[in-house]
Amino acid sequence: MKLLVAFVAVLLTLLACDAVWLGLAYKPLYLPAMGHLLSPQVNIGAAAAFYALYAFGLSWLIVLPAKTYGGMIDLSLRAALFGVVAYATYDLTALSVLRDWPLALSLIDMVWGGVITVAAANVACLALKLIRTNR
Repeated sequence: MKLLVAFVAVLLTLLACDAVWLGLAYKPLYLPAMGHLLSPQVNIGAAAAFYALYAFGLSWLIVLPAKTYGGMIDLSLRAALFGVVAYATYDLTALSVLRDWPLALSLIDMVWGGVITVAAANVACLALKLIRTNR
């Protein structure tokens, strides 16, 4: 039950935050750098697989063990590291193999990975605390 609560909270937070982020950053940041590489349609299956896997990984590896951590600051640091490393996998690979991939875009996206992951982890921990207090 705890994993399901954490997973749903993480997933909803990721989707909401990314919807806002992409709404604001897509045209000025991503489109100029990646426009010539973009597919005319989003691959919904691949996107769903990413969000599901990321939400599960964050929930299982960071959120659920949080009770053994030193509090919200420790949770946030662990989540930030998880997010930066995960986003760096994509961004630094793109930087290493794609011609004219902008370093600035990779850095911005890696910071965003840390921020969104901290937000999702904290929302999930709050959801778990609320469920415990309502039993």
